[in-house]
Amino acid sequence: DWTGATLPEGEYDLHLYESTGGAGEHIYRTVIIDLTSPAVSIDRVEPGVHSPGWPDTSAAVNVYFAVSGWEEGAAARMTVRDPSGLETVDPLGVEGDGDWTGTWKPAEAESGFHTITITVEDEAGNRDADSGSVYIDSDGPDIEFLTDIPSNTTEVPGEIIGRAFDPSGVTYLELSWTGTDMMESGRFPPDSTWTDADTLYWRFDTPDTVNGSAGYVEGGYVLKAFARDAFEIPRSGQFSFSLDRTAPSAPYIDKIPAKMIQPSLDLYLSFDDDTDSLFVYHQTASGLDIRWFIAAGIGEGEPVEITLEEGLNELYATARDRAGNTSAASNTV
Repeated sequence: DWTGATLPEGEYDLHLYESTGGAGEHIYRTVIIDLTSPAVSIDRVEPGVHSPGWPDTSAAVNVYFAVSGWEEGAAARMTVRDPSGLETVDPLGVEGDGDWTGTWKPAEAESGFHTITITVEDEAGNRDADSGSVYIDSDGPDIEFLTDIPSNTTEVPGEIIGRAFDPSGVTYLELSWTGTDMMESGRFPPDSTWTDADTLYWRFDTPDTVNGSAGYVEGGYVLKAFARDAFEIPRSGQFSFSLDRTAPSAPYIDKIPAKMIQPSLDLYLSFDDDTDSLFVYHQTASGLDIRWFIAAGIGEGEPVEITLEEGLNELYATARDRAGNTSAASNTV
């Protein structure tokens, strides 16, 4: 109206008159002011967790919803938003107030939560929407090894703990353990399991393996886990480590002059290929100075600069491999 307020709902006749001084022209139009939106409410989404293709690709997700305030000329649509933000929109055949069902058939879909929104809109543009979600499970269980074992180690832990997670639940889990001192043992159950919601935790006692071995020799070891979820979707995971209990050979310091007038020295060392770090010990009249060098940083045949003190300086080195074994001391110069 003339105050800027929206007119009340109803049907209005608009009259336009145009004249140039003589006979004028009258134009009439009818407009309907509609401020009332139809309403929609989602009752439930079934199933809450869905796996396309299991057991067959015809399986569908059903959205049950109710509509009220429906008017002739209104329309309804269903929008599915995937975890990456991509949307697909499909019209729905709603024809009036009441309970309705929308069907989504995700023959292939990304794993994760998918948001399903039902929108109703009348001819005037009044709109209402409601949303629900379904978890699409197209992958097997996520497998994680919780015990922290370095890729190179001097000790095998007494137990290894892991877990398998899946929104539909984990219904099956087996392990296999292979290593230098045993043949492929096949699959066997873990020593114990416990469940927390949708996560299955498991424990594997390494000293009590399937072949009764209580000791391990140096070499590579692999633990594999095989799991299936409630839809029988399989997945596997593994981790490996190398057991190394042999210390590297002692490094060797090349001979240097017995007397020097410079306050620094380029020290050349020789060491094993599996050396990960070197400790150079520097004994002077004022005390013991320990310096740590990474072998990969200096490289075989590259000098290490040592600052000297006036008087007698004694130098020797030890090597450590990737597993943490430390060598005997080198020669002293």
